[in-house]
Amino acid sequence: MKIEVKNKLRLSILCLAFLLCFISIIAYAEHQGHNDRRGNIIPESAALGNIDVLVYDGISENVINDAQVFCYDLTDDSLAEQGLTVDGYYLFSDLTAGRWYEVLVIKENYENVSSRTYLNNDGGETDTLTFYLQDAPSSTATLELSFVDGQGNALENVLIHIWRISELSPNPYPETIFLGNTTSSGQISLTVAFEEIIISAIKSGYTGIYVVKTVTLGQTINYNYEMKKTTSKTVPMVTGGVIGATGTAGAAGAAYAASKARKGAEIVKDGVSKLGKSRKSFEDPLTARKKFEDPLTAKDKFEDPLTAKTKFEDPLTADENLSENLANRLKKKKGLDTDGE
Repeated sequence: MKIEVKNKLRLSILCLAFLLCFISIIAYAEHQGHNDRRGNIIPESAALGNIDVLVYDGISENVINDAQVFCYDLTDDSLAEQGLTVDGYYLFSDLTAGRWYEVLVIKENYENVSSRTYLNNDGGETDTLTFYLQDAPSSTATLELSFVDGQGNALENVLIHIWRISELSPNPYPETIFLGNTTSSGQISLTVAFEEIIISAIKSGYTGIYVVKTVTLGQTINYNYEMKKTTSKTVPMVTGGVIGATGTAGAAGAAYAASKARKGAEIVKDGVSKLGKSRKSFEDPLTARKKFEDPLTAKDKFEDPLTAKTKFEDPLTADENLSENLANRLKKKKGLDTDGE
């Protein structure tokens, strides 16, 4: 009877201990949540920056209203923001700092132009980009692009990004001339004034399309593409004949360098891939330059000619060594001990 009472008592004490432990855990969690709400634990937020855009007529220098402006995030290949100018002005605000952005300006009867800028990591920076638009070229081509999935269904909201390739361009990177999304019919129509262009198409969940095209101005050209579904978290791109790159901005830079060097690049026509002579991927000229050494620091690898001479014997002491060697050789000929007579 006494043993049974003791066992019940022990069990009660054990249950009470577990209950107290459980209550302590709940209280601690609530206390931490209270601290979080009071601001003791504040998640670090990304620094932000802004880009001011000013758009003028290149001849009259009057402001241009209702110009379409696009801000493209080159880090993750996405359209960050778009809008229309008011009194020739537009502000892209609250952009993630520490990234490169490309701003494109489109206005009817004017040539499309773009420019890049980098927002410093510190945040709070406002960069200003000023554009002076020139009249649209008289000779252009109309591109009719169509995108479907593997079953032939139209793909809506495919992000289309088009760059120009120009031997005369002063920039070390291709210039964006168009940004837009396909309609519900999977189509998009645009006008280009350049013979060599780069077209990329991105849609989440589908393999990206990236092609280099030579356009005949004065014509309407139809391009039809099929985008296949992918299980990859990133969007594989077709770049210079190599499938597997994930960024279109870097890919465009690669194709730009390749085109200027007249290297082989992949041409996709009517959904059929035709590889050029080279299957090598080309580096973005913006990042490739990092591989070259600074000529100011490279000289450290070479010896100073003033100190290098210490590796050679002093001619004064060298003569002494030579004389001693000759003396030893003469002693050997005479049969004398070289260690002493």
